[in-house]
Amino acid sequence: MAVCMQPARRLGRMIGNKRIFVCCVFLTLAAVVYFVVKQPHGYPMYSGRILQMSGKGLDLQDTRQLFTLNPPDTNHSRSWEDEQVHRRKLISDTCRAAKKRSKDIYPRLEYDFSKVHSERWLKFLLVVDSLKMVYCYVPKVGTTSWKRLLLVLEGRVNSTEELGQKKTHNLTVSFMRNLNSYTPEEAKWVLTNYKKFLFVRNPFERILSAYQDKFQNDYPASKIFRTVWSEMIIRYSGGDLSEARQRRQDGTLNVTFPQFARFVADSNSLVSGGRVYNQRNEHWMEAYRVCHPCAIDYDWVGHYDSMHTDADRILRAVGVDTAVRFPNFTTNPTGSSSYDTLRRYYSQLSTEEIVAIYRNYILDFTMFGFDIPEPIKAILG
Repeated sequence: MAVCMQPARRLGRMIGNKRIFVCCVFLTLAAVVYFVVKQPHGYPMYSGRILQMSGKGLDLQDTRQLFTLNPPDTNHSRSWEDEQVHRRKLISDTCRAAKKRSKDIYPRLEYDFSKVHSERWLKFLLVVDSLKMVYCYVPKVGTTSWKRLLLVLEGRVNSTEELGQKKTHNLTVSFMRNLNSYTPEEAKWVLTNYKKFLFVRNPFERILSAYQDKFQNDYPASKIFRTVWSEMIIRYSGGDLSEARQRRQDGTLNVTFPQFARFVADSNSLVSGGRVYNQRNEHWMEAYRVCHPCAIDYDWVGHYDSMHTDADRILRAVGVDTAVRFPNFTTNPTGSSSYDTLRRYYSQLSTEEIVAIYRNYILDFTMFGFDIPEPIKAILG
């Protein structure tokens, strides 16, 4: 009897161990599925970048790990044509990967052009019929210079040098059509038959440029902008309105860079009296929301740091005479791309605040191949 019981006990242990093993495998798979499906709201996982931090208790080592996952391709030896192929592929790869996780991405990506048109999100796409060209302008990425040049090419003015910022924008509104002004059928025809391009910029640089231009410098348009936005931003950050009012001679409220950074890093900004959706004014709205590259197949993707090369190659490609060059000046220079300027401003932010900006603009970083600027990496250590 004892001889018979020993194999039975051994068999029982084997069955028990097998059950434990199966249980462990099941729990592991369940954990993986949960991780994939339940990423923190707004922090997508795609294209090799995995963002899984809540922002609480974040230490510097976590930040280093976040910033070193799948660094952008920095191959500078490609020809201009090959670089364009690379940039367009990066967009299509990101769109395809993000589509699988669309419920986790906020604000959402649009893939359906008809829906984009029906929601009138095409006001940033300027149509240049004479050149059969469509330009999507992302504010703070050389847009005023591009509008000046297009007004000259359309015969509205004789020279880019005679146009100030305000006059440029007024003439653009008066004489240039955006894609929203076309019927859906007409807009689709234009996008099928015209060449399309956009210019993008590293989000850290672009955000700083928007702050300097609209909240720090005393341009005429900046006063109007501060009147509309400053109180909302200061209330959101819990700042002192009376103190902010005393710090500007023109009577508008003074917004600090940390206040502005905290505001733009949150897609749903809490303002006094309740929740107000942060419209993410176009000056700091994500480029993917301005130009909808998952719904519109752009022929060329220009970068701010290669603006003149990209612009001149695009102009030649659409048949513009070689004597016409992209304007070599700006009306409101901010120096927001320089090492010292980036370091001076972003050193005012905590690690958590810098990471919050990165996460909120993660689609722009991934889709357009931008890395964390070196001065900000230096701040993080």
